[in-house]
Amino acid sequence: MDADYCNPDEYRKFSFTDAPLVMKLTIADNALYRYLLDADLLNDFFFQSNFGTRQSKGFGSFTIDKNDSLYKSRLSKYRFVLGDDELQDTQTINDEYQKVFEYIDLFYKTLRGGINLKNRQGVTLFYFKSLAYQYADEVLDAKWDKRKIKEEFYGIEKQSRQHTYDVKDMLGFSTNEMWLSYNKDSIVKTSATWDEREQRFREPRGQEKPLVERMSSPILFKPIFDDDKLTYTVNLIFQDEKVNMQGFKDSRKIYISSNKRHRSFGIEIPQEFSTDSFFDFIFNKLDIDIVSYVDEEYHDHEYFDMLEDIYSQIKSNL
Repeated sequence: MDADYCNPDEYRKFSFTDAPLVMKLTIADNALYRYLLDADLLNDFFFQSNFGTRQSKGFGSFTIDKNDSLYKSRLSKYRFVLGDDELQDTQTINDEYQKVFEYIDLFYKTLRGGINLKNRQGVTLFYFKSLAYQYADEVLDAKWDKRKIKEEFYGIEKQSRQHTYDVKDMLGFSTNEMWLSYNKDSIVKTSATWDEREQRFREPRGQEKPLVERMSSPILFKPIFDDDKLTYTVNLIFQDEKVNMQGFKDSRKIYISSNKRHRSFGIEIPQEFSTDSFFDFIFNKLDIDIVSYVDEEYHDHEYFDMLEDIYSQIKSNL
């Protein structure tokens, strides 16, 4: 797993086991011991937690064994299941895991950056317009950050709509992006800093630290294997408070610079955004239907079938 495109030598190794993991705890604190014997609290903890690298994308997902006396079932409001139909081409447990994470990654891309898959000749094989874009357009009546970046740095025609909100980074804020389609340009994002003397938010200068350097994705994907049904249920858990989304909002603005253009501009962070309101928009106001949302020319691609399956399942659970 490539940890950071700016440092290609930093890779994370993916290890797995298909056998149960036995954990033994030695506890000297009585309060903690009582906590661990509370089945509701213990199951909630494992349900809302992953461990290790790329936790929010489903890696490091452990649950209590169904045969354990402390086990209690947990399901999220937004979820989808991978069963025989989705896993029919897999031969090994490693193939199964890869398929599960492929579904998770594909779905997350539809929410945040969208999908524009091209072949080596530059022909688009599959296209899915970002739902973060749709939120900016329909809820905030604004352009979103990717459009603004293209207008400022890459010379595309400017829209008449003036206001821009940084919706995409509400689903996970990182400071570096590589724009391969634009001469491999490196885009750097920094949050504002607070100037005590000037009593205002502004772009950091020199070695000044921004108010926020990173924010993990507020969506935790929790895949759970059912060894009776031989299925994987992928739960979506919203964690706005845990990732301190409010702290990100409090920085007010994101400043975006281009490695090749040597200048920057600022865009506002939408104060009313929440992951719950974003999903309410997708499945209620927008009432997304993948058949009509994705252009017909891409319906033969495997991504279309995968996404239609995910979205139809989520809608049926609401």
